Amino acid sequence: MALGAALAAAGQALLDRRQMLWLAAACLAGGAVALACTAPGLAGPRAPTGEAPRVAIKWPYLLALVPLGAVCFWRSAGNRFRWEGVLAWAAGFACLGVAAGVDWPRRMALALKRAWREGIHLGADALPLGGIVALGAFFRLYRIGEIPLEMGCDLPLIQGNIAQILKGEFPTFFTSHPGREALFFYLAAPLGAAFGLNHTTIKVASALVGVGCLWLIYLLGREMFDRRVGVWAAFLLGISHWHIILSRTGFRLNTLPLVFMAMWYFALRGARTGRLGAWMAAGAFLGLGYYTYNAFIVAPLALCAILLWGRKRIRRLPLAHWGMAILAALWVLLPLGRYIYDDPARYVYRVATRITDLEVPLPEHPWAVLGQNALRAALMFNMQGDAVFTNNVPFYRELGFMSAVCFVLGVGYALRHIRAAPGSLLAVGSVMLLPTALSLAFPHEVPNAGRAIGALVPAILLAAVPASLLQRGLFGAVRASGRVGWAAGALGVLFIASFAAEGVSVYPLYFERYVWHLPDHNYSISLDMARTIDAFGENGEAYIKVWPYWYDGNAIRAQLRRVDFPWEHELTTLDVSKPPFTGEPGKFLMIIHPADAETLAQLRKAFPHGVLLEHRKNSGEIAFYAFYGEREPYGR
Repeated sequence: MALGAALAAAGQALLDRRQMLWLAAACLAGGAVALACTAPGLAGPRAPTGEAPRVAIKWPYLLALVPLGAVCFWRSAGNRFRWEGVLAWAAGFACLGVAAGVDWPRRMALALKRAWREGIHLGADALPLGGIVALGAFFRLYRIGEIPLEMGCDLPLIQGNIAQILKGEFPTFFTSHPGREALFFYLAAPLGAAFGLNHTTIKVASALVGVGCLWLIYLLGREMFDRRVGVWAAFLLGISHWHIILSRTGFRLNTLPLVFMAMWYFALRGARTGRLGAWMAAGAFLGLGYYTYNAFIVAPLALCAILLWGRKRIRRLPLAHWGMAILAALWVLLPLGRYIYDDPARYVYRVATRITDLEVPLPEHPWAVLGQNALRAALMFNMQGDAVFTNNVPFYRELGFMSAVCFVLGVGYALRHIRAAPGSLLAVGSVMLLPTALSLAFPHEVPNAGRAIGALVPAILLAAVPASLLQRGLFGAVRASGRVGWAAGALGVLFIASFAAEGVSVYPLYFERYVWHLPDHNYSISLDMARTIDAFGENGEAYIKVWPYWYDGNAIRAQLRRVDFPWEHELTTLDVSKPPFTGEPGKFLMIIHPADAETLAQLRKAFPHGVLLEHRKNSGEIAFYAFYGEREPYGR
């Protein structure tokens, strides 16, 4: 096992240096085969707890869903959550729970009562998992207000979407281009209400969702395999630069892994215990996933793969379990379903632009492009990742060094045990790569770390499996006497040090290399302009000469704190018969692009006593000029 891991590590090192790719591939494949042939089989999911409990469905409560659903569907028209519809929706959830005999409120109350009397007993994984969550929280929250600093073109619209909620508007789907699912905005709104809605609070909300994923992947790994795999999965996700970067951007896509893992976990738990409540929870999270990000559209295929690999367990389930799970999914989806019914074109617009000729013509040979896309998507873990600076250090592989090594070993192990739980990881991972691989109209966008975010979960679990096997094998051999024990001890130290080194390397990778590749090395021109306008405050009017230079007025307005900036103060041309040249006596501010020599000359001629200040980027290059002038009283 250790030799197989060493061989794979050598192959990954060659692959990183783009040297002797044939040898790198041979080493990776050889290492995977070596570990797969020598490692013992994992226990897999815990044994079923017996026959599925028989539940007498209370049909009158299910029949009550018909009028409640009609009210919810009717009052969800116009892309709005209205109080009548929400009340009917909530009442429907209560009816579903009562009809199925779900008793989790009672069991939770008993657990709280027991904890109050006997205290909280922490399991063996509490300490390592707590440390992992603390480490993951550090990477996701440290300097969150500074990195990334520039809002870009998406965050101003996202801030506007959350502002709609705080103003009392409650859309089921946000129609700002290109259309956005709503869950993240509703999760971020309370934080914005409590601490002020701004770029930082949006990023904090996204980071907290990312921290929650660490606990959930532990539960999923423990349910699928054992507690050791769960701890390793949480650790590898905690130090994953892929997940760290996307957790800090403030994009809605970060809610997809959270909901996807919850769906997966409850599906496995339902198959093991046969509890109807677990099945209904899996169905509910399947429905909720459509409120996360458009890449979730392929999740039903992934769920089919999960159920296919667990078919021996689910055969014992009554048909009512399936019906109630589907009903729970449809009930959660009901308000969004009304919007999809009203405007299906808008809902699928973004997806359609990538797989059809809606925006640009498709290539002449789409099947060949699909094959190339699939290959690039498969190589993103170990060879070349996303090129977009907001999603990744451009072209850097999506997994850390040891994670990438263990991922290859995990793929080999899964192929060796294709009919067991590891094999399902390959199937689910392949499905969740479809959103990036199917970008036929824009193949240059492949791989895309955001659209492939669902594949991160099975990739991390695939890497956690061989890490757990190596730990068990090496640490078990330490107990042997003589040279074997010493050799195993040395390899164990090297094994732990390798993963520790990956964790340490994440800091410079994100806080130095990622920052360096951001525009102007993480200088935010929109923030600097907003602060300049705010500092001028009520001293006078502010203007920006915007044409023909790059400019994002949405980002500037989103970051203003003291004053408003009217759209008419964005000037495409200068007219000496209009402001700022004419008007009541008073001061004004004009922001000018450094290449706009003509505008600067006009201002200096009209206002010879004006003051010109330079605002520079981190590189020392001039970002823009701020010209402060004053219109004098008439007759002077």
